[in-house]
Amino acid sequence: PRDLRWVFVQSLESLVNLWVVDTQQQSVVAPRELPAPVTSGELTSAIALDDRYYAIASRLRHQSQLHILTRKGQLLSRLSIQSPIHDLFASQDSACCIALAGLQKRDLLIIRLSPYRIVRCRLNITPTWLGELATGYVAVSKKGEMRLINFYGQLIGQVNHLPPPTALCFQPPYRIRLASMKD
Repeated sequence: PRDLRWVFVQSLESLVNLWVVDTQQQSVVAPRELPAPVTSGELTSAIALDDRYYAIASRLRHQSQLHILTRKGQLLSRLSIQSPIHDLFASQDSACCIALAGLQKRDLLIIRLSPYRIVRCRLNITPTWLGELATGYVAVSKKGEMRLINFYGQLIGQVNHLPPPTALCFQPPYRIRLASMKD
């Protein structure tokens, strides 16, 4: 796992409100607000790629843009993606992120930033949680369905009939912790 100095904070009310907090400060400090990119689309999700860069997804109809910015808010790149991105998830590799996309929210996008490449894996579930383990990516639905996808976007395993999760925690390299309200 990466040791990150900066904590990325995102408002649940509006994606326009983003902050970073320095975790190595000895005294109490106020979070520093980050600028959100100006876009004609709806801002849908944001993630920290590493201590220096973050990514924000914006969606307009059936297309998305991925904005790559420095921690200081300077726009480095704007990538067009021909699918609506609903949510972004961090990867263990800072040059990669994963996204939940598609009209029915059933596409897992593996977005490699350097060199730029997108791999799509169509899922037969509607995942709520996406994460990464040493073997690849994991998609889990609210119904307790899990799909395992390798780093090339190929489905390598599936599990059904898990307890319906209320929360999940991915702990690479091989552990997933699932909390459920089911007895």
